[in-house]
Amino acid sequence: MMAAQRSFDLCAIPNCPDQLSAPVLHELMKDLLEGVFNGVQCDSSSRDVTTRAVLAVKGIGSQGDGSAQILCSSLAAQSQVLQYLTSHYHMQAFPLTIPSNTLK
Repeated sequence: MMAAQRSFDLCAIPNCPDQLSAPVLHELMKDLLEGVFNGVQCDSSSRDVTTRAVLAVKGIGSQGDGSAQILCSSLAAQSQVLQYLTSHYHMQAFPLTIPSNTLK
């Protein structure tokens, strides 16, 4: 996800910066990846993926300040991110939880 976002930022934004620079989206991605929720440093900045709340984040669709996909490490992290999005950014957020594969 992160590589796709970097590629989009490098290749697409220069072609239409007025529409694609998406300052709110990039601020949100920075906050989530640095683990800053409501001014409190959380565990997302850890290099150890087992302790990070947000594993990846990228814009979706046309990449304006519209939609983002956020991959959280746990249900607790998901809840924390949802609360942050609604309280800090006043955004609607919809959780999607995909259960792990337990086929034997």
